[in-house]
Amino acid sequence: MAIPTAEAFKSATLTHKTKIGLVDLKGGYGGNIALVLAALEDYWEHRQSPHGAVNEMLLYNVWKRCSKWLKVKSQKIEKSESGKVSDCFKRRKEAVESLKAEVSAELERESPDKLRLLDGYESRKAEDPLALSVSGYAKKSLAPGYSLERKYYEEHKKEGGAGYTVSASYIRETFKQKEKLVKKDFETLTLKDVEKNFETTAKSSVTYMNKIARLNHLVVIRNRLLGDIHDTPLLMEEKGTGGHLMCPYAMDMYGNIFIYMDSSTPEVIDRTKTKCRLVRVKNFNHSTFLAGKAVLCAGNMHIGYDVLNKKLEPGKLSCIDNGSGHYQPSKENLLNCLQVLEVEGVNIDAVRVADFSGGADKVVVYWGKDFQTYQNPWPSKNTPRDNTLTPPPVSLFTGA
Repeated sequence: MAIPTAEAFKSATLTHKTKIGLVDLKGGYGGNIALVLAALEDYWEHRQSPHGAVNEMLLYNVWKRCSKWLKVKSQKIEKSESGKVSDCFKRRKEAVESLKAEVSAELERESPDKLRLLDGYESRKAEDPLALSVSGYAKKSLAPGYSLERKYYEEHKKEGGAGYTVSASYIRETFKQKEKLVKKDFETLTLKDVEKNFETTAKSSVTYMNKIARLNHLVVIRNRLLGDIHDTPLLMEEKGTGGHLMCPYAMDMYGNIFIYMDSSTPEVIDRTKTKCRLVRVKNFNHSTFLAGKAVLCAGNMHIGYDVLNKKLEPGKLSCIDNGSGHYQPSKENLLNCLQVLEVEGVNIDAVRVADFSGGADKVVVYWGKDFQTYQNPWPSKNTPRDNTLTPPPVSLFTGA
């Protein structure tokens, strides 16, 4: 079998009345199944793109729409087993399940690691005991002003499938240049203020990842080490210098960690009704990982140095902080993040922990073993209280 054409899927899922011409297409084709068809039409129209990322995103969009249809219709599906639903619904159910299976097979051929992770991405919600502990932790939404990104995305970009939105960082830096906004504060700007005064050009936009895109940046923990989706332990060094650098991360509400180690913003899909293309927007922020949704914590971390043995070791966590201006996580958010890492088997005792919750000019630094009780902060940012441990050779993040 293969992925069906849009025409074949439409024929298999139309109502009987529509098929014989008694009602128009809109009258016999509901909104949910229409979204599946639209995603399939998009795939067939743009699948020959030379960019592998486009094909992957197109396949994912069909997979997502099929999954959503099956989820929405789950109660009706239970009834279908006893024959208490229409023949049309049974045909649609069979067609959607078959389509999802074929798309999954194609995704597996193109990106086997991602399909494996995609299928289990939200398993923590119901199966993983960690979810029970994480669910009680305080979540952190975008801070005032920065929340404009998500609001604009939901209003203008989300349904179009675009992987970017207006950048709150750009707005913060430039809004005083707008005559109508001079007397306003960044934290109190409204969506209407943004809509009237800013456009989502490449310069004023920020990347927003969807699920398949963020899987590229998922951290997988095996044997106490932090690795990529191929189970390769991570080593953070600046390209060509041998120096170490902190990289931005975000932890979602299910304990999944996403980290970005590249120096450039990733390409994202810009999808309209007539075209589907890759674009590279200017900004990448902590909001990028989860498309502006709430996090457990966000900040910066370094992986690849063993503090206890004073040597490079891929996969070893050496530094972590909560330095995110977009989310402004609290000390509690950072503590919860470390607790999740401990549950996953990561030893945080000799990890340098920097708390930015008091502001970038009032950073407090701890060893991980002390941060859990908020005791023994370092006398200075670079001088540890415990002289038996030497700080890792990684510069402290300089600004939230």
